Amino acid sequence: MSGGMDDIDHMLHALNDEKFAQVVMVLEESRTKAANPASVNALLKNLRPRLVKQTPDRWYTAQRLFCVPFEELLADNRRGEKSYGKVPRKAIDSVWTLYADNADSVIMEKLEAERRGGPISFVKASKIAEPLWRDAAEVLNAQIKQAKSSADAIKKMTERLGGQDAFLSMEDIALFMEAAPQLMALRNGLSPRPIRSLDETDAKLVADTIAEIGERCRTEAATTPLMIILARLESPTTIKSLIGKVREISADSEQAPMVHKALDAFKAQVSDAVVGEMENRLETLSETETGVIPREEIAKRIEDCIAGLDDAAADAKEQGQEGQFRRRFERMKMSMKAVVAEKVIDGTSGAVGDTLKALDAMGLERPSTESLAALEDHLIGLRLARRYGDALDLKADVSKEVDSAVKAMKESIQLANNKAKDTPKSTDPAKRTEIEANLMSRVRMLELIGDANAANEEMAKAFDILDERFPEPDDPDDY
Repeated sequence: MSGGMDDIDHMLHALNDEKFAQVVMVLEESRTKAANPASVNALLKNLRPRLVKQTPDRWYTAQRLFCVPFEELLADNRRGEKSYGKVPRKAIDSVWTLYADNADSVIMEKLEAERRGGPISFVKASKIAEPLWRDAAEVLNAQIKQAKSSADAIKKMTERLGGQDAFLSMEDIALFMEAAPQLMALRNGLSPRPIRSLDETDAKLVADTIAEIGERCRTEAATTPLMIILARLESPTTIKSLIGKVREISADSEQAPMVHKALDAFKAQVSDAVVGEMENRLETLSETETGVIPREEIAKRIEDCIAGLDDAAADAKEQGQEGQFRRRFERMKMSMKAVVAEKVIDGTSGAVGDTLKALDAMGLERPSTESLAALEDHLIGLRLARRYGDALDLKADVSKEVDSAVKAMKESIQLANNKAKDTPKSTDPAKRTEIEANLMSRVRMLELIGDANAANEEMAKAFDILDERFPEPDDPDDY
């Protein structure tokens, strides 16, 4: 996306929630009628992070309703290897087509009639899709059973779906279809992403969901709640502590054997699941247009990824799986480095220069909050990147950008101080406040980038100038 499309993308993210929801409705409705649906899909793809948080009423196609139970587990899977608990987006079309070709026509017709009524809420979408999910579970499980009846049958099915990963994805999707009602109840009972921690109530909800799925569905489906939880966690590696909480809280229950069996099955794959989740998040960051996600947020996410990578590497070493994950860890580090360089570091000194020029042109007027917001995001992101520059081999790049920015800031502060010194002496508090706001906005830049000593020095100079140009009046009534 570039040029005009890039501008449209940024405008969409700047909309308030109500307007954003309206635009999403229009985009989804027009997608099937657009002369160039790829451009509409590109816009919707970049809106995914906000759509996950906001969940506005939407035009749900039958295929989209099919995906709802596992939508949080969809991954672009650019590296070409399917991770445990993830469903590659490229597998969806072939699996959906296989189901649609064998679906109950009455269910599909009724679904289409309800869907054509207009945009619907997530809750209503979940309700009207339940018959589809039950039917899909039956159809896909029958297709899987038939495919596994002979080597020739599974070869034909794998070719039809587009490869081994697509077949494995169909097996996963069949599990999600079986457990869909329980998974939807779990999702509605949990906090939205990102979840920092789960308390005992949450752990009991997870344990009860695992137990119910284990009783109603195939045993393999009992691990699906943990996949959903993993996708929502702020830090994927905290899934280990959750497993411990769920095990402890269910220890004395009748369902303990079923719950603990599911926990053990998931734990055996937890390294692959955690690393896959981190890879997916990095892919999302890499592909999101620069400026769509604030630099500060990107810098924080990368810091979390670095900590998670360290934890995952320690786990792999403990389990004797270093060799299995070494290449993936190396790719992740390279990806994090590229994201920070492009979306956090690059352009900061230029943004500083442009903002300072605008401030200098204003003289000593009070700057608006809006004029400084974008710059503050640049500076905070750079300060955060400075903390882990060594870990990503970016220390020199960060230092160069910081030094350039600090130099420009100090020059601008000196220019403003000289202007303040030339201000006629006055006892007007409003005038002093206006000039003080201007000077402090520049000093704040030094604070944001992490140069506290320089900020304190410049602040002291500024107040000395202000006190000299705006002396206290002899009589308070002079004010």
